[in-house]
Amino acid sequence: MAIRPLGTNVVLEPVKVGERMSQGGVHLPSVDHWASIYKGEVMAIGPEVTTVLVGELVLITLGTGNGLEHEGEERILVDIENILAVLDR
Repeated sequence: MAIRPLGTNVVLEPVKVGERMSQGGVHLPSVDHWASIYKGEVMAIGPEVTTVLVGELVLITLGTGNGLEHEGEERILVDIENILAVLDR
C-alpha cells in the first residue's frame, strides 16, 4: 500500500548516515556539520507540488514534519514550504 500525500505535502525517506570509528576504536554516530539540517529522499508528492520530483534528495530543518512508519520503514511527511533545498547528485 502506497502513501499518497494530499495538497502540498511530500513524503520523505530519511537518509541514514553511517557510523564512523574513532582512532581508539570507539563507534561514533555520524553527525553533519549542520546539525539542524536533515536530508531526505522524496518518495511521493501531493498533487499541488511542482518544485520537487520523486527520487530527489532534499534538505529540511531537523524537527520539521511528522514522522511515521510505513511498511516497516521510517518516513517523514512535510509540507513543501519546509523543504529548504534540492541537492544535485
